[in-house]
Amino acid sequence: MSEGNVSKPIIKLSIEQRCAIQQFEDGDSLFITGEGGTGKTLLIRHLVNVAKRQYRKIQVCAMTGCAALLLECNARTIHSWSGIKLATGTVDEIVEGVIRNHAARNAWRTTDVLVIDEVSMMSTRIFNILNTVGKRLRKSSRPFGGIQVVMVGDFFQLPPVSRADSCLEGDDKFCFEAEDWESVFPMDNHIVLKTIFRQDDHVLRRILGSIRKGIVRKEDVNVLKSLVDKKYDKEAHGGVLPTKLLPTKYKVDTINTRMFNDLEGDTVSYSFERKTNCTTYYDGREKNIPSPVLAKCRKLTQQKIGFELDSLTNNTPCVKELELKKGANVMCTINLNLDKGICNGSIGTVVDFKESEDETIQPAPIVLFSNGCRIVMPKKYWQSEDYPTLAIGQYPLCLAWAITIHKIQGATLSMAEIDIGSSIFECGQTYVALSRVKSLSGLYLSSFDPKKIKVHKKVKDFYKSIPEVEYEDENDEIKDEKESSDKSKIKDEKTEELREEEFVHTEPSCPSRPVDYGGLSFERYANLDGKTTKEKYEYYNMKPPDDL
Repeated sequence: MSEGNVSKPIIKLSIEQRCAIQQFEDGDSLFITGEGGTGKTLLIRHLVNVAKRQYRKIQVCAMTGCAALLLECNARTIHSWSGIKLATGTVDEIVEGVIRNHAARNAWRTTDVLVIDEVSMMSTRIFNILNTVGKRLRKSSRPFGGIQVVMVGDFFQLPPVSRADSCLEGDDKFCFEAEDWESVFPMDNHIVLKTIFRQDDHVLRRILGSIRKGIVRKEDVNVLKSLVDKKYDKEAHGGVLPTKLLPTKYKVDTINTRMFNDLEGDTVSYSFERKTNCTTYYDGREKNIPSPVLAKCRKLTQQKIGFELDSLTNNTPCVKELELKKGANVMCTINLNLDKGICNGSIGTVVDFKESEDETIQPAPIVLFSNGCRIVMPKKYWQSEDYPTLAIGQYPLCLAWAITIHKIQGATLSMAEIDIGSSIFECGQTYVALSRVKSLSGLYLSSFDPKKIKVHKKVKDFYKSIPEVEYEDENDEIKDEKESSDKSKIKDEKTEELREEEFVHTEPSCPSRPVDYGGLSFERYANLDGKTTKEKYEYYNMKPPDDL
């Protein structure tokens, strides 16, 4: 079978996802939310494809470096991309700092669409700063200076974390509490994804759906209580222990230090490698950095170099000073090899170290993961977006006998032991911890107190204020990530052949809106301009007539 006739994988989108895409096509700013498994990340990737087909510049950001890496899509942290960095000082001082930052200033003025993930971690203060920066740099009174903004997240998860020494107004408030929230996102532009795609464990999914909203059902409590002190078969998992998820960093550090010190053998230490003279990109392109960019980087002061490297260090999912021994329980902190099932959250044990031919280089750790995969860990490098001659390198591992619930957000664990007892202190902690585990078979509880299932009242009230929308779901399918709505074919009654002009675009059954492709015809919007009739048949995964 020729390559052109091979059927592409069918990707089913929920009716809520399709309506979000339609509103996005119309240019609306959107807030998109939903529990885990409803396809928020998949939807972001579809929106990126739509924007590119509309020839609009889109930037995807996240609140943390870990989340940005998981999103891919050339995502960055919002603090880095926007130029607000640590957002210290007054709003005027922060705006002036962005204006002096050529890369950030240019980014704000040339970006058409800004997508921000993990907004449950965004405070009112950061929301207001970004809104103000957009208005001033783009010299427009419109929200975010006229940029189409898409914010994605679940406020039922952990709330914004303010610095311990912060006394700045709005630093500990949810961003939906901002005065301009509804100016940016009218209530009709709040989209709740409800269709769940990840349903490996229906019972756990039902329990999570209730706990997320603070609902405590007797049958759910009974299931969770049965997991307290459940026996664990260490040998069945290659000797790997389940990671303990705990609310406080103090408890985590205490357990990891004790378990590490109990191991025999030598300690191998790894510090961040700091590079200042890179000449090629580390992203797999194997491409030389252009001469003008190299020239710009050579002008950096030592102070600026130090600041950029520190910023990279603070926004990468790695340990600054990593210490390992044989037998150490570790977790992979990036999506290392999805084909082998090694992703962010994969748990394993250090079984050995591979010596380097260069005696000045530390031996690389060899990890046996719980799925049976044995890997010589490669060092991962992160490069500065603005100054690519600068990079840092580290092995993407951390000790994982115990991890804080805050740190585990965004990761998926095959097994974990969770303390849902007296030390739970934050709204959303119980839900976040339980939702990190794939199935009940991999879930172990050291304690469980139903009273620790807590939801912030402001979050409950906010979700109640989102209007209910009834969609007519026609069970349409979207093939490949290129397509965001149905495409029908009209047969000519005489020849029963599909003609070039007969490819008709129809809208999903959403609240009625005019179709707008950003001034483009559908042919150009779908990248069909200049295509032959045969190529268009292939685009729609249809077998062309024999005489073509």
